[in-house]
Amino acid sequence: MVDGHRKDIEGLRAVAVTVVLLYHCRFDVAAGGYVGVDVFFALSGFLMTGLLLAERTRTGGVAFRQFYARRVRRLLPASVLVLVLTTVASLLVLYPLEFRSAARGAAAAGAYVVNYRFAVEGADYLGAQVAESPVLHYWSLSVEEQFYVLWPVFVVLLLGSTRIRLRRAVAGVAVAGVASFVLAMVLTGTSQPWAFFSLPTRVWEFAVGGAAALLWARVRERAPRTRAALGWAGIAVVVASVVLMDATTPFPAPWALLPVLGTTAALLAGGAPRGPALVLDLPPFQWVGNRSYSLYLWHWPPLVLVPVALGRTLSPWENLGVVLVASVAAVVAYRFVEQPLRRGTWWSARPLRAGVLGVALTAVAVLVPVGLSATARADAGGPAAAASTTPAHGTLDQLDPGTVPQGVRVDGLDRAGPAPLPANLTPTAERAGEELPANYAGGCNAGLNATVPAPLQRCALGDRAASRTVAVFGDSHAAQWVPALEAEGRAQGWKVVPVTKSGCPSVDVVNWNSRLARRYRECETWRSAAVDELVRLRPDVVVVANRAAYKGLDQQPLPVADYARGLAATVDRLRRAGVDVVVLGPTPEPGDVVPACVTGHTDDVRPCDLPTGTAAPRDLSRAEAGVARAAGVPFVDPTSWLCGTEVCPVVVGQFLVYRDDSHLSVPFARWLGPVLGLELRRAVPALR
Repeated sequence: MVDGHRKDIEGLRAVAVTVVLLYHCRFDVAAGGYVGVDVFFALSGFLMTGLLLAERTRTGGVAFRQFYARRVRRLLPASVLVLVLTTVASLLVLYPLEFRSAARGAAAAGAYVVNYRFAVEGADYLGAQVAESPVLHYWSLSVEEQFYVLWPVFVVLLLGSTRIRLRRAVAGVAVAGVASFVLAMVLTGTSQPWAFFSLPTRVWEFAVGGAAALLWARVRERAPRTRAALGWAGIAVVVASVVLMDATTPFPAPWALLPVLGTTAALLAGGAPRGPALVLDLPPFQWVGNRSYSLYLWHWPPLVLVPVALGRTLSPWENLGVVLVASVAAVVAYRFVEQPLRRGTWWSARPLRAGVLGVALTAVAVLVPVGLSATARADAGGPAAAASTTPAHGTLDQLDPGTVPQGVRVDGLDRAGPAPLPANLTPTAERAGEELPANYAGGCNAGLNATVPAPLQRCALGDRAASRTVAVFGDSHAAQWVPALEAEGRAQGWKVVPVTKSGCPSVDVVNWNSRLARRYRECETWRSAAVDELVRLRPDVVVVANRAAYKGLDQQPLPVADYARGLAATVDRLRRAGVDVVVLGPTPEPGDVVPACVTGHTDDVRPCDLPTGTAAPRDLSRAEAGVARAAGVPFVDPTSWLCGTEVCPVVVGQFLVYRDDSHLSVPFARWLGPVLGLELRRAVPALR
């Protein structure tokens, strides 16, 4: 059965790898090209199940050692070669901190578990641009390798040990597939990274192909014309998926059904006259299909690393040029690495040899990234000074609303000369992203799917016994101020109540969530419930703060006018309930990951600084100030605390200002506590 489908399988592999490459080049016509991976999964399910059934029918059993030895020779030599070369190239191109992360990903890929690393990190593959991990594409290889370990045992057990129980096997595969699909449906709507990257949510795609292999004996009895029509319909569905789907499509469930069923339909045509084989069996398709594995391995790392080396984003056509150059390397590796080890008689003579090869290659794939990572100084310091210069505006705890001019600003933010990275950088670049505001613990910063805020009293910080209460309401850019308010609350005698949800502004707008790939309805429900809770709490003041950038349902930046109307609606609802409000303006966003950048510029961090003219979100600040003025509430603009006239520095004194590409680091926010406290005491008499 499998031999009769060899050419069809290679032709479909050619289609799959081509659309993936076009998708990664960012051509709009292939916005759904990520479905090429689903085509691969369905093909693997069909091929592996067919091979197992054929061997079981022919010999009465399955030689597992030979089966796994073939998989080792087929997959690991090429995979490990690319992994090692990618790690070395990453060391040369990436910032030290970025390389440490990339190396950890490479080690996980070498251990065949990188898909779970990306799931834990919440990586957004469908929204991936050329700033992702250079081994991101190994997620699908990890899924396949996990499938190859488990599936043969499962299928052979279903087939039985004495006589072939085909119906039982079909039923077992169907049950596994349905259970996997249901899980994928649930997680696509609640935890999309886990739905996308994990094996349990992808098993159904392999199972559909596997069921087709088990049922082939019956299907081939159908009229050739019927099968040909079915095959062409399948090809049309795959092509339509590539063209019509995009990053907004809920994936993998239910929409991955289309490319999976389309692929299976094309396979079931089975070489029928005038079927898809007319095209799939053509020499160009066969040539690309035979090399599809190498092409897939080699194309992605250059798409990540070349733009980093050049310092700019590439156009789709430039990306295509990079892929074509990488394809030359893929063809050479196919000829001199993949084929000799796969077809060599010495390697195939004894399964034990392949087993030793597999262990050795796995060790290399894991140990090389780990070893190189250990040599990369991710937190290289600047001059060996005992301490950095103390930030310029002195002892902040002595600031008094009656003596400090309106609109306090932090002095010394413009650079007078080179700015080496302090030896006592706080927080360290490596740990900056790990230190989060206190309200992230215990579920007090609402998660992706939360629709109600955590109990406000349980999440209180600062002086929890105080009679005066300050609430901070908004997204993660409101939560970034919690360390400042927490410290000031203890100093001034305020109870601080965080009411925050990442990715969900307190502004009354409808926004798009890229992780869920849909309208963020949970945010709307949570925001309404949060306002109700704040009205019941009746704090002395609610500090409303949010990120400067959100997207509407059209995937475009939310117009400032819409944002302003939403802010006015939230402020009005709180004010009508008798709650005082202070609007805290947005903070500049670097865009690049600051901890990584400073580790690459230890002698002078100025290349990481942000130009004040482009970094400060002036349009939104002006709009928020206008809303506050119209509502009769105070507006506090933090720009003067973060930016000088020329630049918004990423290091101030000993402090690393940002923990990632947009959020203030916890120590720096805490250091700004007296400044924020001063503005709140000035704005709200009850807090003095």
